[in-house]
Amino acid sequence: MKRKIMLLIVLVLAAGALGVLALASANHGVKAITEAIDAIGEVTYSEESRALIDRADAVIAETDPNLRLADRVENLDLLRAAKVRYVERAITRLYRSYRDHEPDETILANLADAREAYDHYFTAEDAGLIHNYQDLIDIETEYADELTTAAPQPVPESPAEQEIELC
Repeated sequence: MKRKIMLLIVLVLAAGALGVLALASANHGVKAITEAIDAIGEVTYSEESRALIDRADAVIAETDPNLRLADRVENLDLLRAAKVRYVERAITRLYRSYRDHEPDETILANLADAREAYDHYFTAEDAGLIHNYQDLIDIETEYADELTTAAPQPVPESPAEQEIELC
């Protein structure tokens, strides 16, 4: 009987230690996410801003989704706002090149950059978040003939769809 009580005490202490470690790990995760978002600072359309935004997303992705640490991060709305500002700045750059009648190559390059920035962070349902999204659509429509889209590659048949000849 004494052995069982000692074993129970050891197991309770081990469970308590694991609980404390899990709590400490969760708090560290929340702190890491908060710091990554705070590091973004003022957003510009630059590689530096994009890297900081992507780093914050990566820190969030690295955490265990079962812990729901993102729910405990108080500045998560700043990350969403940073993504919005980044995309808006990309579209503004496109609009200015269009407005200033820069060469078509420049406009097309800016158009591709703006579209890629939007598609990287948002889906079609998020268009309402970007106040100048209509500028992107309008310029895309105007340059639709000049946009090059790769022809879709044929999808190879999967082994399950191929007919297998049996002996």
